[in-house]
Amino acid sequence: MIVDFPKRPRDRRQKTRLAPPRPAEADEAPQADNRTAVNIAALIFVALLVIGALWAFNKLSDANAMMNCLSSGRSNCNEMLHPGAP
Repeated sequence: MIVDFPKRPRDRRQKTRLAPPRPAEADEAPQADNRTAVNIAALIFVALLVIGALWAFNKLSDANAMMNCLSSGRSNCNEMLHPGAP
């Protein structure tokens, strides 16, 4: 099977421009402000994600400590793990 490729132009100046022209500098200012707002929103989202992961880790760690205490046959695990709690 033979594949026919399109022929290249003989004159290299005949190539078409593939990239669109760059916008003027006045058009870039609103885009930069929007980009900053999006970056701040992404940073807040990541911070909330990290805080949520730390909270979940602490809850799982507490549950693991409670399971270990109960599996050892103790009956006062809540008082041992959380002293002073009502």
